[in-house]
Amino acid sequence: MRKHVVLFILTFACLSVFGQQGGIRGMVMDADFEVPLSGVKVHVSETEQEVETDEAGNYYLEAVAPGAYTIMFSKSGYSRFIRSEVVVVEAQLTDVDVSLAGEYEEMDELVVRDIQLGGASEIGLLNLRMDSVGMMDSVGADLMSKAGASDAAGALKLVTGATVVDGKYASVRGLSDRYVGTTVNGIRVPSADPKKRAVHMDIFPAGTIESMTVYKNFTPDLPGDYTGGGIDIRTKSIPDEPFLKFSVKGEYNSESTGNDDFVTYKGGGVDFWGAADGDRDMVKGMPTMEEDGLISGEDSSFETLADAANPNDPEHEALDRIVRGVDPVMGIKRDAPGPNWGFGISGGGKMTLGDNWTIGGSAAFTHDDKFYYKNAREQSYSKATLDLPDNSVTNQYKTQTGTEEVKWSALGSAAVQYGDNHEVGVVVLHNQVTSDNAQIKELIPTENDDSITQKQSIYYVERSLDLFQLQGSHKLDELFTPRLGAELDWFWSLNEAEQDEPDVRTFKNYVYDNGDGTYRFQQQADGSSGSASDSTSRAWRNTKDDNGQWGSNLKLPFTIPALDLYGLFTGSGAFADSEGSIKMGWAKDDTDRTYKQHSYYYDMAPQSKPSGEPNANDYINFLPVPPYFAFDEAGYLAAYEGWQGQPNVEAYERARTLGTYTSDEEGALWTDVFTDPDRIGSAEYQNSMLWQLLPKLRDVDYDGEQDIMAYYGMMEFPVTTQLKLIAGARFEKTDISIDPSSDYEEIDPERAFPYIKKNELPSGGYYYSVDATNQAGSRADIEQDDWLPSVGVVYDIIEPLKLRLNYAETIARPTFLELAPVITYDYIEDETFIGNNDLEISTIKNYDVRLEFFPTPGRMFAASVFKKDIDNPIDRETFGYLGEEYIQAVNYPSGEVKGYELEARSSLDFIHEDLEGFAIGVNYTKIDAHVVVPKDLGESLALYGLDSKERDMEGQPEYLFNINATYDNERFGTSLGLFYNLRGEMLKSGASVGADSQGDSIAIPNVYAKSVGILNFSFSQDLFEHWKLTFQAKNLLNPSIEEVYRDKDEDLFKRSYKQGRSYSLGVTTTW
Repeated sequence: MRKHVVLFILTFACLSVFGQQGGIRGMVMDADFEVPLSGVKVHVSETEQEVETDEAGNYYLEAVAPGAYTIMFSKSGYSRFIRSEVVVVEAQLTDVDVSLAGEYEEMDELVVRDIQLGGASEIGLLNLRMDSVGMMDSVGADLMSKAGASDAAGALKLVTGATVVDGKYASVRGLSDRYVGTTVNGIRVPSADPKKRAVHMDIFPAGTIESMTVYKNFTPDLPGDYTGGGIDIRTKSIPDEPFLKFSVKGEYNSESTGNDDFVTYKGGGVDFWGAADGDRDMVKGMPTMEEDGLISGEDSSFETLADAANPNDPEHEALDRIVRGVDPVMGIKRDAPGPNWGFGISGGGKMTLGDNWTIGGSAAFTHDDKFYYKNAREQSYSKATLDLPDNSVTNQYKTQTGTEEVKWSALGSAAVQYGDNHEVGVVVLHNQVTSDNAQIKELIPTENDDSITQKQSIYYVERSLDLFQLQGSHKLDELFTPRLGAELDWFWSLNEAEQDEPDVRTFKNYVYDNGDGTYRFQQQADGSSGSASDSTSRAWRNTKDDNGQWGSNLKLPFTIPALDLYGLFTGSGAFADSEGSIKMGWAKDDTDRTYKQHSYYYDMAPQSKPSGEPNANDYINFLPVPPYFAFDEAGYLAAYEGWQGQPNVEAYERARTLGTYTSDEEGALWTDVFTDPDRIGSAEYQNSMLWQLLPKLRDVDYDGEQDIMAYYGMMEFPVTTQLKLIAGARFEKTDISIDPSSDYEEIDPERAFPYIKKNELPSGGYYYSVDATNQAGSRADIEQDDWLPSVGVVYDIIEPLKLRLNYAETIARPTFLELAPVITYDYIEDETFIGNNDLEISTIKNYDVRLEFFPTPGRMFAASVFKKDIDNPIDRETFGYLGEEYIQAVNYPSGEVKGYELEARSSLDFIHEDLEGFAIGVNYTKIDAHVVVPKDLGESLALYGLDSKERDMEGQPEYLFNINATYDNERFGTSLGLFYNLRGEMLKSGASVGADSQGDSIAIPNVYAKSVGILNFSFSQDLFEHWKLTFQAKNLLNPSIEEVYRDKDEDLFKRSYKQGRSYSLGVTTTW
């Protein structure tokens, strides 16, 4: 860790030591029309330096020695302007803004061009950051492209102090999804993730993103749960010029592409649109099986052949239709996938109507199809109590997972502007991410194992997000007085987020070597007991959030005379005009959640023996003398053989063997034959039944509501020209409710809903068990009002050096699923989540300090310190019960997050002109995030030697380090980029206690993800006027992704795999 800080300091020093000269920057405007002027020559008489203003009217003169200078501004069609006595101070930037008056007799045409602040450029985003009253970091589309970021998740890793957990969940400053809000164009995005509140960052393709901004401190105009940060994704805006762009790419991955071991299944894969189109729907009658009485299944009879005269009864007919109607595939196969590929198309433009009206729009469509292969070694470990150390158990597994993921997005936006002060715009967005996963997990046997365990899973999931946003902004430059203006903006948004999981399948069995060259497959291990319903299952789950938001903000900017300390000491005047504002607003955010789940399992029907079996008693002949009776064995055997030879008895005997499977092929899978037509449903005899598909009882659905009403007021007040105070408060009213329902209520209403029961131990500590309760005991209701104050200052120490301080209070809410009485199984991660309706809202006190230095445009150095005190933090707790591992969310007593950030971004041409086009960026974040372990949990863990007063917060990396170097040559159209991201260790799951399948007490230590570094390279080259070639190499180091059990200071292996190197080649044409 120290070497990362040393590297950062050395980089910082190298970039700073050459910056002791000064510079001049500014903007040139048209004096008559108040628009930026491009192409203005800016000439320094004393040094002969000369530059031209860019399209936004900006210019920058670098490496100017301290002194006084005369600057001349000139452009054809405008009167020349000269500014003398421009003073440049060492290591400071002097601002010189001017306006040029037009020489109308020389003007043939005036072209007015809008300027958009920020946008996709790094310089523009740094300017926004410099002028912001809050602490923010941004990344634009140009840097995203250079880094090879394919989506918002990849882009977020470029932001200081931010990372992504599990490929899609945002973490900012050591706080995970619960404490991080996500908005699109300033409007909150709902999440349909059934386990987390987080919006999946990988659902936003880079092709639709203009910029991403991370707000790192709360101000009253932001949502009250922006604790770790708020991520605002800005979609592509209306372009200044008409354009049409098309790109296509192909990609090779060393782990997946062409790999014959890739895991998939017959009929697997994702179509172009990522939609199942009903192919995976439930068979008619499945959702109502409980209501129809098809709960425990039917016995199997072999008396009479089924025909028109002897049909099956309705129950057998229904079960036969259902088990044969679903897709018969229950297991995996191997097949090599092709390369990854993708394309994108976008276009847009605008036009002017009359003198004041402008309309415009843009549209974008992106599509990617990728394959991922994970070949992992895994180990499970359960620790026994200290007095029984030999009872600790480890098992090793080989887990192979193949995934195909299709991701596409369609974006449309349009806006109408009236002059410079009024605009109304609409954005429509659809994002779709569909992944099809197949997995096989096998126990690696040891000398003591007489069997191996196989588990196969098929997990298909569609995630979608639909946004409709209508926004308006209106501005009055003068309200009552020239020193007071007014800016009103409003929004209305309808959003829908959905996660659909149709026909998720899992199949578990044990394999025994019979010793004669054959292998026996069965659902349960020899000598074990329990329900076979856990071995084979199919599930249909759907989570949908319907969200509506509306609100408005009123800003009253004002100009007042403020004390000017610099002017006071230099004699130029004690007061100068400074800008401030009063801002107020309100917002309504309503979300309705619906969750539906239908689960089923395969059951081998009880086989009823056909009638007519000879009775041995009938073949006993009584004698008048001793031994008084004799058994006619020959007659009995003849009769029995005759009975056995009957077709119905032969069918019965075969049916009895179908509960297991025997094969002479090593490496065979039971799923290859499990659902063969002659092994499932009704056989040829009336009311016979083999494997049948039955509903699992106690599936729970729920409806959830979350209504948030917010009001706020704040002020930006210039105490002096160098010091600005930002203060205000936000009021949020939160109403969250969960209303569960279950078909099992008709059977046992008092035990229809699962809940976690905490059992106290006489010796101290506790253990959890899973019990059941009624609907009233499973409902959840949270009603809470919160006043959230915020106060901060921004102090311009010298012109390019800013100090920011902020204090704020925020909250963190539990998610729907964390409150709901639902048991949710993750078929790929092999973990089970169960809700806890006792959760409470967390409250947080936030302290932030940041020092920023902006020596010249495109250069920035910053250092930040942050601390967050959390009351009732919500974190996960894992426990074992009857051999199953469960996860629940609980309120810990308290928590704390603290750390610091160091950041530098700079072009290198200030060192030497030959370095023009080179730039470097480096940032480092150190994070200490922990929660206080509850006393009773600590007592329980002490029995296993795992006790501690504190533990790390889950999902929070110990540190984050990023460094990137880029080169751009505009003359030759060449761009190069090298990006390295290093994420420190982080806790995946905290230590837990529970019981194994035999009921013995066990504990599972903390699980940590080891640190990992990712190196990416990108290259692009303009080929012709409209064409560009792009090459990207990702994950060049290809490190092992590792997890370990941490027992005190000792690490025990848990999981290891590699993601593979990726190489892509793409072509883009723009017109």
